[in-house]
Amino acid sequence: MTIKKLGARRWSLLLAAVLSANALSIVAPAAPAQAAAFCECVKYVKTRYTLTHVGDAYQWEGFLPLEGWTKMTVGTARVGDIVVWDQWEMPQWGHIAIVQAIYGSSQGLSMVFRGSNQAGTKFTQNNCNNVSDWSSTTAWGNASFFHK
Repeated sequence: MTIKKLGARRWSLLLAAVLSANALSIVAPAAPAQAAAFCECVKYVKTRYTLTHVGDAYQWEGFLPLEGWTKMTVGTARVGDIVVWDQWEMPQWGHIAIVQAIYGSSQGLSMVFRGSNQAGTKFTQNNCNNVSDWSSTTAWGNASFFHK
C-alpha cells in the first residue's frame, strides 16, 4: 500500500509540474510591440520600399537610380512613385515622399504625397507616428519623380 501511495503521489507531482510549466508558458507575456516613433521623411520611404542607402532627402535623387528606380518626368508620374525635392525647394535637407494620388482640380493638376514629417493630419503607418497625406497643386512642379 505504501508503494501504491508513493507511485500515485509521484504521478500527481509530475502532473502538477507539467500543468504548472504549461500554465507559465501560456500566461507568460509576449514581448511588447515596438511603439511607433517620430520618423524623418527618409526613414518612412526607406521602410515602405525597403531601400538601403543612407542620407538626407535631397541626396536620394542620386541614390534611387542605384536602387533600381528610373527618373521620370512629371507628366509620367504615377501613384506609388517616389518624389524628391532638393534642398533649395525644401531647405536644408530636401524632402522625399510617395505619390498617393494624382487628380485634376479647378487649379489644374493636383497631387497627394504620403510621407512623414510633412504637413497634413498625422496617422501611424510603417511604425512611424507622423505620417500624413499632403495635397498640393504646385509642389510637384519643382520635384523629381522616380518609378520602379
